[in-house]
Amino acid sequence: QLLTMTSRPFEDKEPWFPCTEGDWVQLVDGTLGKVIHLTPEFVQLVMLGGGRKTYPTSGFVTQHAVNLSGGFRLSSTFGVDYRHQAIALTEIPAALEASVLEGLLRAIDKEHVRNVQVAFARAGESALEYEIIVDFAGAVAERSRLLQRLLQRQALAACQQHGWTVPFPQLVVHGAPISA
Repeated sequence: QLLTMTSRPFEDKEPWFPCTEGDWVQLVDGTLGKVIHLTPEFVQLVMLGGGRKTYPTSGFVTQHAVNLSGGFRLSSTFGVDYRHQAIALTEIPAALEASVLEGLLRAIDKEHVRNVQVAFARAGESALEYEIIVDFAGAVAERSRLLQRLLQRQALAACQQHGWTVPFPQLVVHGAPISA
C-alpha cells in the first residue's frame, strides 16, 4: 500500500542527505573526516590518522556538517606593527598575498587554489590586522588543517623577508606614585 504513496513531490536532483560516501566533512564538534559508511541508522567517518567515529544518523544531522568536497574557504588574521603604517594599505597586502600563494603552490597543485586575497581588516589594539582568505577545491579537503597553518606560516615568512615587525600585545600598568 505504501509503494504508491508519497509524502510530497520531489525533484530528481534533490539531495536526500547533506553528504555522500567519500565526502570530507567538518562537524560542529570539531571532527574532520571522510564519510565511509552512510545508512539510515548511522554515519561513520574516518579521521586523519585512521581513527573512526560513528554517529547515529539523527546525531550526525545535528552536527550541521559542512561538506568540504565541493570546495571550501579558509581565512586567517595576521598582524604587523604600527611602525609599518606608511605601507599598510599598499605593499603589505600585496606581499602577504604573494607569499601565501607561493607557499600554497609548494604544498598543492595550482588547480586546487581557486582564489587568494589579502585585505587590510582593521587597526587593532596592538597591530595592523590583515584578513587572509583562500578558496580551495574540494580535492584538498583532507589537508584543510595543514593549509590553515600554512596561511600563518607564509604571512610570517613575508614579514621575515621584508623586515616587518610582528607585534605582541602590550599591557600598560598605571599605578599610584610611590612616596618615600
